[in-house]
Amino acid sequence: MVGFDNAHPVPTQGGPAGKKRVVNDHRHRFKTIRPYDYKDAATLLEDFWAQVDSVLKEEGVIS
Repeated sequence: MVGFDNAHPVPTQGGPAGKKRVVNDHRHRFKTIRPYDYKDAATLLEDFWAQVDSVLKEEGVIS
């Protein structure tokens, strides 16, 4: 349901011209994949658990 990785490149569109670029750091949330701006391990863990909490709330597992 939630994952962050850099194991494979992900093409993205950015800017008003829609120029494509490829990023390796990204996050998975359900079936969507979005670029992720990696800063450091502590921030990655904080962002991961925030996404986990968000999904659990969305799915009604926690309030």
